[in-house]
Amino acid sequence: MKEMQNSSDLMSSFIEDRQEWNQKYKTLVEEAFKDPDVQRFLSEEGSQLTKEEIEKSYSKIFEFVRQKKKSKEREEDKRAGLVPRLIVNTGYIDVAYEPSELYQRNRKKQAIQSKIQARNISKQVRFASIATLKNTLGRSDAFQALKEFLLHFKESRTFQKGFYLYGTFGVGKSYFLGAVANQLAERGVETLMVHLPSLIEELKSSFTKESGGSINEKIEEMKQVEILMIDDIGAENITAWSRDAVLNVILEYRMQEEKITFFTSNLDFPGLENHLTFTKDGEEPMKAKRIMERIKFLSKEVKMYGENLRNEEGSNE
Repeated sequence: MKEMQNSSDLMSSFIEDRQEWNQKYKTLVEEAFKDPDVQRFLSEEGSQLTKEEIEKSYSKIFEFVRQKKKSKEREEDKRAGLVPRLIVNTGYIDVAYEPSELYQRNRKKQAIQSKIQARNISKQVRFASIATLKNTLGRSDAFQALKEFLLHFKESRTFQKGFYLYGTFGVGKSYFLGAVANQLAERGVETLMVHLPSLIEELKSSFTKESGGSINEKIEEMKQVEILMIDDIGAENITAWSRDAVLNVILEYRMQEEKITFFTSNLDFPGLENHLTFTKDGEEPMKAKRIMERIKFLSKEVKMYGENLRNEEGSNE
């Protein structure tokens, strides 16, 4: 008799638990059906399904609402990935997953940045955007040169001169070129940005027999890349070796192969030529002229002036 009583108690407890679970499940389903996206979906697609088919899909509707909440939380903490979407499958409602808008934007940014290689270039310059550039009076020539360059480049990716942007410290020359690099990357163009003074010091410090391959690889990379941007030329500690065995070799190749090249400098053409003339080996004006011929073939001189915008645009000059 006692055993029957225990069995009866267990059954009653099970039924009560089941009823409680059913009530919780019903509450969850009701809450899920209040979701605006669920209501919109049923309004647009519900006519394709019977009442029974919709009832069979309760778990999928609940899954959609739960995963939508999770995807929103991930997006808020910048971990956006897949987002759920309700669809009509064969005889029931199902959940499909697709990349979120934020995920797609991030992937696009990554694809753009993969086209830009940077050597000792600041983060602000690497992520510069034409939309943030200020078209002031001192930049009007640079903007005009940019407009003409991009128009020609859109019509034909054949050789044209880059810019030799020169002006005083902090007017945004490097940032300007960074914006150009990102604009070109959006068109699938590979660009290498190099801070020349830092590169020269790196090459000097690794100038051993063991690292000869590394030096040659860096020089070869600068020779071959589709678009090269040499930042801060004229600020390096010039030596006969860095001038003749590095800079001249790179520029000679790019001139012969007609590869687009940009420069930034604090010096105008005459000032740069004077800088290239003097090394510890003495005065060598012909070697300086040789390099200047290559720079003039590859680029046109564009002056940039104005207030110091380092803090506003993040210039690394």
